[in-house]
Amino acid sequence: MSRLLFLLFVIAAAGVAGLLFQVKYEVQDLERELTQINRQILADQEAVHVLQAEWSYLNQPARIAELSRRHLGLGPMQPEQVAAIAILPPRPEDFGHAQAALAEAEPEPRRRPETPVGWQPRRLQPAPSPLPLEPAAPTRQASAPAMEEEVTGLAVASDVPLNPVTGRPLPVAATLGEGQR
Repeated sequence: MSRLLFLLFVIAAAGVAGLLFQVKYEVQDLERELTQINRQILADQEAVHVLQAEWSYLNQPARIAELSRRHLGLGPMQPEQVAAIAILPPRPEDFGHAQAALAEAEPEPRRRPETPVGWQPRRLQPAPSPLPLEPAAPTRQASAPAMEEEVTGLAVASDVPLNPVTGRPLPVAATLGEGQR
């Protein structure tokens, strides 16, 4: 038995040694690949620095101005290209006001426009319901005065649109009281 055990031990040791050699060579290959990748990274970083220097040279304002003058024929912009002097609004000095006096003056708020006489807000028509409406419950089929009591504080007129779901009149902004806003 000891011979068999010794033979198995020698075979296991040879297997482990072979496995260690294989792992060693794989590690060396990976180290060579890592060294090559690090060299490539350094080369790429140098290329980026060269490109940044070239970009800063190409974007110099004096160089771009010279190229635009030479190739495009552009020059400084003239005021007539924006607007003619006859179109410009008059200056405050033309009306006898000094700029310093205008800067110190308090601005006046604009007045709110007056509501025309007889103007009424438009009443929106309720949208047609895509679903068929069920008949309202008997408590909701009351007359307009009963509805007015049910909806607190709203004046109900005959032309007030009704909510298609509840059957109640829709509130109108002009008829809301102070406490309901």
